[in-house]
Amino acid sequence: AHFVAALVLVGLSWNFMYTGGTTLLTETYEPNEKARTQGLNDFIMFATMGVSSLSSGALVTTSG
Repeated sequence: AHFVAALVLVGLSWNFMYTGGTTLLTETYEPNEKARTQGLNDFIMFATMGVSSLSSGALVTTSG
């Protein structure tokens, strides 16, 4: 039960941080730069998540 509660809290906090960070990021740029900046931010974030997921799987497989 503690593990499930922790996962729910991590998921909620990640969602709020992602939404808030994206909103703050687009407010710092000019209107003609917003779409490109948000796209680059999303690409970097999800590429990092993909690399982290793949490397964690490899780490668990090799080290147990």
